[in-house]
Amino acid sequence: MERENYKTLNEQETRDLLTSEEQSQAFANSGMEKWELASEWLADLLDERSKTDGFQYNSKFQQWIEKAEGWEEADENGSVLSLLIYNSQSFRRVRAKRQAGYEMLTEAMIHQAIKEKRKIEIYSESIIGDSTKKGTPKILNDGRSVVMYPRSRTKGWTPGSAEWAKIDRPEPVTQTSLAL
Repeated sequence: MERENYKTLNEQETRDLLTSEEQSQAFANSGMEKWELASEWLADLLDERSKTDGFQYNSKFQQWIEKAEGWEEADENGSVLSLLIYNSQSFRRVRAKRQAGYEMLTEAMIHQAIKEKRKIEIYSESIIGDSTKKGTPKILNDGRSVVMYPRSRTKGWTPGSAEWAKIDRPEPVTQTSLAL
């Protein structure tokens, strides 16, 4: 499951954490959950490399960054660098969803969609590819808010189920779209 919120590090903070024994020890002793930390700099590098070299596997990216930065090789499992790369991969996906207008499904979103008479688009990821499905927001007889699966009257997504969603709103009409 992806985290919704991360404590992010910029390039200098990432470099300091990776190259300073004191910083690494401070992180280890901070009591911070190790999955809470991601590097925006590493996420940006992952995005750039993905455009030219395709999907970036964590171990291959780690070897590349160590070589490019002249760092000593670190363990691919459990080192601070491997952890930051792993978390930054997830952070990239969260950032991309947010940029596309998605957020975690909430009761407020369901109520807003009902008020606007709109469907809710649910973002779904799988190994074979990402997809979106449009569901109908409803308030059940027992007062629970749900987004019903397409063509279903009994099953749906509920707030708090870690689903990324957005209210399905039509694209604004522009001169270029009219010319098509």
